[in-house]
Amino acid sequence: MSVSDGLVVFLCIVVAGIVVAGAAALHRVVANHEFTEELPQPSNAQQSYMRVVRSRKWPLFHVDERLPPSTMTSSV
Repeated sequence: MSVSDGLVVFLCIVVAGIVVAGAAALHRVVANHEFTEELPQPSNAQQSYMRVVRSRKWPLFHVDERLPPSTMTSSV
């Protein structure tokens, strides 16, 4: 009683899929902390510089010289 070639290929594909799914699940659990950390916010000087660069590069677009949202105060 021998196993057909098609069955061997199918079993290899199934085992490979299980290994990939298990590795993805393990990566999600282990690396979860890395992806949930907040990205560092750019400084006000960097935001100002990027506004100047954008206004030079695209003069047709109006670049508003407002304060970044993190420094704006609410009057409500």
